[in-house]
Amino acid sequence: MKLPAVNETSSTRNIQINGGGPGVAGTFTVTEAGPTLRRIFGSEYNLVGFDPRGVGESGPSINCFKPGDEEGKKWEAEYTRNVDPKNQHSVANFYEMANAYGKWCADVHRSGDGRYANTVAVAGDMKNFAERDNEAKGLSAEDAKVWYFGG
Repeated sequence: MKLPAVNETSSTRNIQINGGGPGVAGTFTVTEAGPTLRRIFGSEYNLVGFDPRGVGESGPSINCFKPGDEEGKKWEAEYTRNVDPKNQHSVANFYEMANAYGKWCADVHRSGDGRYANTVAVAGDMKNFAERDNEAKGLSAEDAKVWYFGG
């Protein structure tokens, strides 16, 4: 998802946007926060939102639970509950549960598609995008730079 610069030229830089999370689609971030990001970075940059592997419209599909999985429903309910940021116990408990959930989910996918949906793979995708963009502009892929903003 691209929010183009106001006066886009062949030298316009792309800032790749990752909403963070994990699990937040960068395309959603650009769609929803584009005007705010535009005020922060200025109108001379293209803002390019992307869905990291396994997030939003990007594959592979990463789901830690099978439909009807009662254990999964328990984990999901605990992981997605509200946290009282003013209550130290609430924050600590949420952090502990999120950490356990993440480890459990990683183990579920360790030998499957999950090994292709990780930080290293996403960083490689971002580098590849910058290199292909340089080539499309007649520049050297080796000189490509990744401009990135993540949440």
